[in-house]
Amino acid sequence: MFEFNAPATAAVYCRVSSEVQAERQTIESQVDFAEKYCSLNGIEITKIYRDDGITGTLPLQDRPAGAELLADAKAGAFALVLIFKLDRLGRSTRVILNAVHDLDAMNIKVRSMTEPFDTSNASGRFLLTILAGVADLERSNILQRMDLGATRAAKEGKWLGGIVPYGYIKNAEGFLEVNENTIPGFDMSEADVVRMMFRMCANEGCSSGKIVDHLNALGIPPAWVAHGLGGKRRNNTSGFWGSSRVLRILHATTYKGIHEYGKRSPRGRETIKREVPAIVDADVWAKAQKVLKGNKIEAMKNTKNRYLLKSLIKCANCGFTYRGNAASSTCKHGYYSCGGRSNWKRRESMKEKCTGMSINMDWLDNFVWDDCLKFINNPDLVISSIDAAAKKTIEDEKTIKLLRGRLAELDADHERMLDLYRQKIIDVSDLTGQLDKIKKDREAVTAELRQLENRRVSERFFEAKETAVNMLELLQKAVSNPDIDFDIKQAVIRAMVEKITVSTDNSGANPRAHIIIHYKFHDETLADFTRTDIRKDILADNCAGIFDGLVATAVSYPPPPPPGTTTQERLIYLQFRENISRPDLAAIGNVSVATISNITNGHSITMNMAPMKAISDYFGLPYYFLGAYDLLPADTTAEQLIKGRLYRLYRQVDAAAYFGVDVRTYNGWEQGRISQKLQAKKISSKKLAEWISVFEH
Repeated sequence: MFEFNAPATAAVYCRVSSEVQAERQTIESQVDFAEKYCSLNGIEITKIYRDDGITGTLPLQDRPAGAELLADAKAGAFALVLIFKLDRLGRSTRVILNAVHDLDAMNIKVRSMTEPFDTSNASGRFLLTILAGVADLERSNILQRMDLGATRAAKEGKWLGGIVPYGYIKNAEGFLEVNENTIPGFDMSEADVVRMMFRMCANEGCSSGKIVDHLNALGIPPAWVAHGLGGKRRNNTSGFWGSSRVLRILHATTYKGIHEYGKRSPRGRETIKREVPAIVDADVWAKAQKVLKGNKIEAMKNTKNRYLLKSLIKCANCGFTYRGNAASSTCKHGYYSCGGRSNWKRRESMKEKCTGMSINMDWLDNFVWDDCLKFINNPDLVISSIDAAAKKTIEDEKTIKLLRGRLAELDADHERMLDLYRQKIIDVSDLTGQLDKIKKDREAVTAELRQLENRRVSERFFEAKETAVNMLELLQKAVSNPDIDFDIKQAVIRAMVEKITVSTDNSGANPRAHIIIHYKFHDETLADFTRTDIRKDILADNCAGIFDGLVATAVSYPPPPPPGTTTQERLIYLQFRENISRPDLAAIGNVSVATISNITNGHSITMNMAPMKAISDYFGLPYYFLGAYDLLPADTTAEQLIKGRLYRLYRQVDAAAYFGVDVRTYNGWEQGRISQKLQAKKISSKKLAEWISVFEH
């Protein structure tokens, strides 16, 4: 069935997936096999490509030897690639098929030395798909067995790797035991040190700082020093105890006999609570937690500078938390600044510091507090938004049902494509193209489905009405005192606000921040009643209150200035609204920057008609706006004439032509010299009515 017409030369690709395999030199067994295979079949090996300790889940082009293989294939160095087994090419169906497709596009054939397929014929391509699926299934089964084995061992109480907690050792069977061995040079063990920490904290009320000072004064070495543990992190430390290390020990439930396995697993593994030998009893541990909490509250009260919104403000641009900065000699007011501006180097994903905008502390504190009072004093706002969210959820459920149906259709399409390939109706390139399209469609549908499911309100959400009302009634009593102090203010805000997000837009002449207050009204579920996809038009309108049927507040910062009543104030308002610089505004008006600056700085109170008209036309403004002509009186005929002319940005000669009189006569009319003599020029009542009709628009 399978007839191989082998070229005279071939390249050999070998791969092992772990350092353990590399140490056992299993890649050498692949090389030996390839050399014997080629000798028997009369094939000359052009080059052997080795990926030692490289996972098969990586695409071929992302592996060192794999990338070199593709480069040589493109250069025409060989026409055949030999592999020991198909799973050496990849450990997932997608990776294998993509690798074969890339090589096939360069007219390079792939052959397994232990499996009966060859991509140079249709039968081989059919078998390739089956074997690729088998390799993928094998990998999934291995991972599942490993996970089940680890879970079973964890439930039995075995320690499955990682740094053994201070005060413990791992015995020969893999279980934790309390380390009662004496520390060299001391008359106490690690377990005694842990007991001393808890005793100082629970019985004597010592802070972590005092415990650290005591340990360092005694010269007790940390675990990595006592046991000579290496590694980059340990080699760069000073070898002394620190507060964070002591706090981790005091907070760990392991020391009272309960360890949580899988709590920090990146794969979403089930968290398993298992019993381990306790070093301190549960009462001492619980008492220590109360002392630590009390110390934290006391430390917050004793801080020199206290910030109302501490730890609540998050930067939407980089994800860091905003921190408070007190007023100083260089900055007359306090402000909140993004931590990503100074600590961005701590996050590998950030290549430069965040451009998140700093927010005036007094302004934001007052705004958030006033907004909280708005809900406290009007609970119906919250109730109506919950009802609206319930209606929205019903619509979302219908959409979720449709999206799940679409996913089922795409999965069926995937299987149909594979069937067509197995029946030799389509080739590898057609199969890959169709599968890529199905994958993209599936990713788009899955993303939309995930967004709706994350936003979907649980049944308990609709029970939040009564909870919200009771909560707001309690808060009404708390804020009834006009002399409310800082601690009560902060407690009220933290009871209502889940977080405050700040999204900075740097696209205009000046940065702008869009601030959203996310409220919570259910202590147990901490339901976030806000949307993550806030509409831009809401932010642009600088509105604060209920929107999209959800409890939240959106506002722009800095707050916009009022339109004002003078040319100066309205020009400043226009600059802010359009977020445009003075040079750009001057270019639109065809005037110098100094002209714009003189008006905005108050050195000049008027603007010529030509630049006023150009700026108004550019931004679609009524002509009267920049001059504040809408505020002019129009009680007399003379005032009506002047106001109508300025509304149109007419010169007197243009107005005179409109009324069909000479400029001198019209000038006299504006000055109030309207003669009643028979021979004098009269103002047409019809034209005057048309003239003043613009005041109505």
